[in-house]
Amino acid sequence: MRSLLGAVAFLSIVPVPGARRLRVGPWAFPLVGLGFGLVLLALALGLGGVLSPGVLAALLLAVLEGALVGGFHLDGLSDTFDALRAPEERRLQALKDSAAGPAGVASVVLSLLLKYALFKAVLEASLWGALVFAPVASRWVMVLALWRGRAAKEDGLGALVGRAATGAQAGGATFLALGILLVLGALGPAGHLLAGLASALVLGMGFQWLCRRKFGGYTGDTMGALLELSELAFLLVAVGCSGFFS
Repeated sequence: MRSLLGAVAFLSIVPVPGARRLRVGPWAFPLVGLGFGLVLLALALGLGGVLSPGVLAALLLAVLEGALVGGFHLDGLSDTFDALRAPEERRLQALKDSAAGPAGVASVVLSLLLKYALFKAVLEASLWGALVFAPVASRWVMVLALWRGRAAKEDGLGALVGRAATGAQAGGATFLALGILLVLGALGPAGHLLAGLASALVLGMGFQWLCRRKFGGYTGDTMGALLELSELAFLLVAVGCSGFFS
């Protein structure tokens, strides 16, 4: 339970008593994602008869990226893309720079626009499984990336959590993610969820390889970027394949 609370504190801005003393359990990342997904589902079902899909999609985006996460994954996305544009000798320093440059701003704006469009498509097609599973898939990919990757520097939050991401932790996260997928699949067609999960994994591992080449490994910022990008990959493929697997 303490490691689950540590995962909640690490991945969200939900108040957790004694958060600084808790050890983060990467195995629980998919459970945290499931909690986020269920919040989105409750809002979608509760307000679907009151708000238009466009307005509701904007609300879901604000809740996920703002109220639950506090924007820190988007901050990681911004810092990472700014650092990728920096000269090689300044890349790690650029990751620490809190000021957003053109590449960082563009990455955040485009990410939010695409996720808004995908949420709207999910609502219009009533793809409730995809809405719930998107945060699960992205956080599972993060665990695998931490397990298989290496930290760019020994200090920092990314390295601390990375050391906790053992093979057993990754196995536990995989068991949970696939278990959640099976439950959602029992409620309706699951082929599009599996296709989305595969695409999130491929993109996440590819991005991890890029960060290793450019930065020498992962940091907390690149993990935030990986989460955002893998979530987009999942939604894009799941929405695109929903008609084929229905």
